[in-house]
Amino acid sequence: MRLQTRYFVLSLGLSLIVLAVVAFQISRGVGRQIDAHAEKDLHRLVEVARFTALRAPHLDDALADELADATNVRVTFIDMEGFVLGDSWLDEEGLSRAENHGSRPEVIAAFKTGFGADKRSSATVHEPFTYVARRVDIPGRKPVVVRCAIPSNEIHLETEAVTRLVFVTALVAIGLAVALSASAASSMARVVRSLTVTANRMASGDLSVRSGLRGTDELSELGRALDKLATELSSAMEGLRSETDLLTGLLEGMQEGVLVTDRDGNLQLFNRALREMLLIGTDAIGRPISLAVDKAELRPLFDDARKKGSSVAELDLPGIKPRRVLVHASKLLGSRGGEVAVFFDVTEVRRLESLRRDFVANVSHELRTPVTAVRSAAETLRDAIDADPRSAVRFIDMIERNAARLQACIDDLLFLSRIEAKQYNFNQDQVDPGAIAMPVLALFRERAEARNVRLAIDASPRHPRVWCDPRALEQILTNLVENAIKYCPDSTVTVRTRVLEGRTRIEVSDTGPGIGPKQLPRIFERFYRVDPGRSRDQGGTGLGLAIVKHLVEALGGQIAVESELGRGTSFLIDLPAVPAVIPSPTASSVRPLEA
Repeated sequence: MRLQTRYFVLSLGLSLIVLAVVAFQISRGVGRQIDAHAEKDLHRLVEVARFTALRAPHLDDALADELADATNVRVTFIDMEGFVLGDSWLDEEGLSRAENHGSRPEVIAAFKTGFGADKRSSATVHEPFTYVARRVDIPGRKPVVVRCAIPSNEIHLETEAVTRLVFVTALVAIGLAVALSASAASSMARVVRSLTVTANRMASGDLSVRSGLRGTDELSELGRALDKLATELSSAMEGLRSETDLLTGLLEGMQEGVLVTDRDGNLQLFNRALREMLLIGTDAIGRPISLAVDKAELRPLFDDARKKGSSVAELDLPGIKPRRVLVHASKLLGSRGGEVAVFFDVTEVRRLESLRRDFVANVSHELRTPVTAVRSAAETLRDAIDADPRSAVRFIDMIERNAARLQACIDDLLFLSRIEAKQYNFNQDQVDPGAIAMPVLALFRERAEARNVRLAIDASPRHPRVWCDPRALEQILTNLVENAIKYCPDSTVTVRTRVLEGRTRIEVSDTGPGIGPKQLPRIFERFYRVDPGRSRDQGGTGLGLAIVKHLVEALGGQIAVESELGRGTSFLIDLPAVPAVIPSPTASSVRPLEA
């Protein structure tokens, strides 16, 4: 049963019970009150009749009729022998036939005590009466009794009328009670429904809703309590939301991966960095760590963290992008339990450490040879400078040559370090690559002829221009052309320029022996040589291509290499192009340097 129905039934039941009790008591009281008032009226009327009889010259039926008309009650005169002297309800014939009233209780009591009363039915008129009698002592005559009576049915009719009025009033009151109960129940139910809707909206997360109740009753107090609760919850939720947003922002902004499990070993939380490291999706939440993450080494790590409080391990993560991570796992304190693990990507650190070791080894190896040659030549020179002056000159040349080699290696290392440290000052300008390539190729003309290398330039007819530093572009082309001439005798070296979408491509290609697929990924590493023996014979430092790569990237460009064994190698450089392009009046083609 709904609250409104229960409240209505309860209030209606109480109203009906109260009204029934009141109506019953009123009906009983009204009957008694009417009887009592009737008897009092009879007492007063019989006194009036007695005083009238005392002054009347004689008592007869006419006097009884006159008193009855005046008092509207039945009046009877009875002598001491019980004969009826006069009766307002009897005519002369009926009076002659009237029975003796000497045995009537009220008459007997009146003659004895002066007053008598009785209720009974009349012998002649079958109708109940209420009688009140008084003895009348008339001087000089025998005492008589004057009796007044009213029909009991009049009292009953009046009682029934009053009772009907009471019950009609009760029915009206019941109707009003029903209406008021229904209205009160409906009003209360409406308030309760409003509070229920408000509470449900608060429970669903809408803490801006308010009950709007302003009364002083209990439901209004409940509404205000809900409003206060919503305000406090909204403030608490705002604080939690801010903390959650802050925590989420911190977790998502971290480069380190974070993973949290519960006390049962189920995955509870992880951030973007870990998702990229372990390639796991959001469906892994709630799953055991052994099923969510395909890495067997993590389970012992978490077990150690649970037993010892913390654990550290370094793992290799295979995949499309292999990584090496350092994992710190710790036990979570508090009732929540579980573990938290932080994954540090140390791939680059380990790579840099490897590069540092390789660099130190390569530098040591590169410097050891000229240093050893210089020391050997110096020691030999000390002994031969006097004994063999001609040999001394040869050793001096050896010292100078290796010193120059050392100087070139040190200069290249310093130049490369300046580029990496962004200490090299670039003067960006609109540059025509063809105008830079021409003097570079002219610089190596004699060396190319000595190695039977043909130099050519293939410039685009649109004369593309690039944004770059002319000195840097000249250094790039110099290193590439010099390498091509050194390692590709009996070939053709060509510098090409092409216009791409928003970029200009500069290509330095040769028709030499080419580079193998295994060597191509390492071609830009410091001191890396495809043929170490031949490279040292040519006097290279092994840093030229590394310098080229860093210069191109510092200019905002990209460099790539394409090669095929037996067919040559091409270095492709893309640099930002100048938007405005001036068409050339004549088409260009591959031209030898002499042209």
